[in-house]
Amino acid sequence: MTLNHVITETSEEEVKREAYTSTIKAYPLTSALYAFQSKAGQKPTKIKLVGQVNTSKNSLEGATEQVWEYTVK
Repeated sequence: MTLNHVITETSEEEVKREAYTSTIKAYPLTSALYAFQSKAGQKPTKIKLVGQVNTSKNSLEGATEQVWEYTVK
């Protein structure tokens, strides 16, 4: 799963980001897990999320890739 979130401002003025903020979002993965199990014949053991993170600008230019891995129970 790849998740990208780009912040857009309504002003033409460039905004300097000085504080890192984090939010928690929940996405239902039931359909994806079912499709995986149907094709592979078993449930996945891990889910890996890949995101592009840029803490200094409002674009993905210069962003770094960050990976989060979760064990499926």
